[in-house]
Amino acid sequence: MSNLWLNPNNWIFGKDGDGLQTYYQSQWHLKYDTSYWHQSSMNYPYGESIFFTGGQPLISNVLRLLKPLVDLTDYTVAITNSLMLGSALLCAAFLFLIFQRLKLQPWMSLAAAILITFTTQQWHRMLGHYPLAWIYAVPGMLYLLMWYYEKISIKRSAIIVAYILFLSFGHIYYIMFFGVVACSFMLAHSIKSSSRERLKMLAHLFFQVALPFVILQFFVSYSSDVIDRTSLPWGFMVFRSSMPSYLYPFAVWYEDYFRVFHPKEYIETEGLSYIGIAAYVMLIALIISSVYYLLKKHFGRFKMEATGWAMLLSAFFAVLISFAFPFNLGNEDWLRFTGPLQQFRGIGRFAFVSFYPMMIFLFHRFAGITFIQSQAGRILFLIMVLFGLKEGIDRVSGFARDVSNERKEMLGSAEHLPEPIKSKKYQAILPMPYFHVGSENIWLADESMLTPLVFDVSYALGIPTFAALMSRTSVSQTFMSVELTRELMEYPAILKDLPSDDPILVIADTSRMNEQEALLLKHSVFLCNMGSKQCYELPLEVFGKVLEEKRNRNTDTTFRQDEFTMISDSSKQVLFLDIDTTFVFDNDWTQLVAEDIPDSFRGKKVLISFWVDDIVRDLIPRTSIEIIQYREKDVTGFDAGIPGKKIAGLLRGDALLEYEIEIDTESDRIEILARNKMLPGEKFRAFSFLIRPVGVNCTILRDGINSYNNRLFE
Repeated sequence: MSNLWLNPNNWIFGKDGDGLQTYYQSQWHLKYDTSYWHQSSMNYPYGESIFFTGGQPLISNVLRLLKPLVDLTDYTVAITNSLMLGSALLCAAFLFLIFQRLKLQPWMSLAAAILITFTTQQWHRMLGHYPLAWIYAVPGMLYLLMWYYEKISIKRSAIIVAYILFLSFGHIYYIMFFGVVACSFMLAHSIKSSSRERLKMLAHLFFQVALPFVILQFFVSYSSDVIDRTSLPWGFMVFRSSMPSYLYPFAVWYEDYFRVFHPKEYIETEGLSYIGIAAYVMLIALIISSVYYLLKKHFGRFKMEATGWAMLLSAFFAVLISFAFPFNLGNEDWLRFTGPLQQFRGIGRFAFVSFYPMMIFLFHRFAGITFIQSQAGRILFLIMVLFGLKEGIDRVSGFARDVSNERKEMLGSAEHLPEPIKSKKYQAILPMPYFHVGSENIWLADESMLTPLVFDVSYALGIPTFAALMSRTSVSQTFMSVELTRELMEYPAILKDLPSDDPILVIADTSRMNEQEALLLKHSVFLCNMGSKQCYELPLEVFGKVLEEKRNRNTDTTFRQDEFTMISDSSKQVLFLDIDTTFVFDNDWTQLVAEDIPDSFRGKKVLISFWVDDIVRDLIPRTSIEIIQYREKDVTGFDAGIPGKKIAGLLRGDALLEYEIEIDTESDRIEILARNKMLPGEKFRAFSFLIRPVGVNCTILRDGINSYNNRLFE
């Protein structure tokens, strides 16, 4: 841990994914971008608003303002890391001040503050979502609200607005977190207030929450002219918490003693926030003392001030929201009526928000137990804190091991790069296999681990990449970008938007590419190897050549199957279904195909392809497609996959989807079904279905056009 503090510029906390792209985009923004609010590093040639990237608009733009005085670009990694690590000190300070306002003894306040700081699950945010790893953020909200309700004033409200605005420029989720906590405080303080005081509190609450949101939205709108971002990000009902997220001791030294209670269902790490052994001790003590006070009729011991209720309500509502309540009660369809709230799909993040007011409440009530004021009680308090600190120190030590990734030459100069890729000008990098994550419609993950190399070369040479690892990217731009590495059926529209004719630098893992990517590299110029990856020069004219080759290919389909179908193997059979199904989505499954399976298909792998009309509409690529095999009424095979992961090629906004499945030896019938509960009333059209054994090619004559393996061309 000391190395992280002493040499923060030498370590990359997240060596891939969201963590690495945050370093990359922040440092790129400082060195190469000409605008404060637009990021050009990814999604070439369009770039993106910095608010939808990992570019940390607050940090990187403050450093841009300072650049004429002192250039800290090369220390962006150190500043990012130090802000996260230093946040722990501020967290403990805020917590100590909170406990002092709650009138705990100073030594108890200090012990409780340190324990909560060490045991928060928020440490694990330092592996990826860096601004969400500012551990002081929620304790700071709680402290400022306590201070504000001691004397309500415009000045104190303005300070809160400034604090929330500061946090929201780090991450927009902080506005949501504050909204829940602030509403809880207002509710707790308004119970015994007059109508006039409640109205005043409500006005201040609106000011504290709405003003940061409006200001932030102004900058977001100003920074981008994209109008086709997704209306419903994926994962709202996935990235959430459950009771075991809070109660089961995941990855702590005493977990083995509780294995019998290990949850059977998968627990999403996004919503993980184990309360810890200290919380259990305090809960048990509070239950025992409550029973004692009831038996003794000491009902006055149950009274709480407004701040206690505020902490309890804050924890309760944050837990409830982390469960995705009320949508988790079978009401997922209600999400489409929630407007911009559905954009906050990482709802499980409220779990770490709930941890702070929950622990503050428990410590406050626990310290108030009569027994704890005795000598024996103080000893119990210390023992509990020591056990809790053991748990917390283990957590922080584990975190330190996870983030201790040596930076080496990463995001540095071009000196360490091979000469062949430095000696010529390229306009952008195209990784193969291509990765593009962010549109919430198409997911092309970086399964070849090209990200570190692509980011490193991109920054060192100052050339952007077509790839994307961001959030809420334009749906239309995504499809144009993805078309580059799908089967070419038309000249890619994105190439017409490129600002120059310079070639493209390809960084490839040739062992994992698709057929189209391999074909493009066949016409490219090999430059060099970089470890296990390869670099190529891809001239723009190659795309036109490859498209022309596909249009004019000499097919091997010399055997006639029927009047409209030619096949490559006379002993095999293909099944072309000239079906055109158009329907309107509702909550039920719609049958696209129901067909008997030819005997020759049984026990074989087949490719099922069909066209979908106008797939570039938001959420259409997330339509659920199921392929079910039957023998009479019994299900003998099941496959599924959303269109966004099965696109073989694109033509004028339509997409050819292709699924590879294995036909069971017992199957005699196949059905293809579709459903999209997110788009009730939206039209969907699927047409031209082809089922062919893997390795068998066919040419279909339809409307006077020869279609090879269901492919159509411009």
